Amino acid sequence: MTNFKYFKLIAFYYNGIFGLIKQGTPIDQANIRGYDDFWLYPENDNYLNNLIVYLHFMNVVFALRKSFTFKQIEVYKNQLKLVNENINISDWLSSDEMEHFKESVSQLNFEIENWELENLIK
Repeated sequence: MTNFKYFKLIAFYYNGIFGLIKQGTPIDQANIRGYDDFWLYPENDNYLNNLIVYLHFMNVVFALRKSFTFKQIEVYKNQLKLVNENINISDWLSSDEMEHFKESVSQLNFEIENWELENLIK
């Protein structure tokens, strides 16, 4: 992860979205732009940062539409897999950050599983 702290990254992400909305950007477009702005390269050096950003991108998507696309789910699951295989998350996050992160992942996984069941795509 870069110099971002977990909660600061989340705050910057949402502040960026809110700033775009204040400028007249539609909410969906603001969320996509926020995701684009905070996705860091090279990707293999930023797995955790990118997962955190994508997790919150997906939260906004679901809050607005109560649905996902197949591609969004695929990207999320792939990013989660990359983090789990390549990063010891506890080396990067404090206990409070870890608790929030795990709760956020669990909640999104729950929403995805329910959506998949409802749409028979599991």
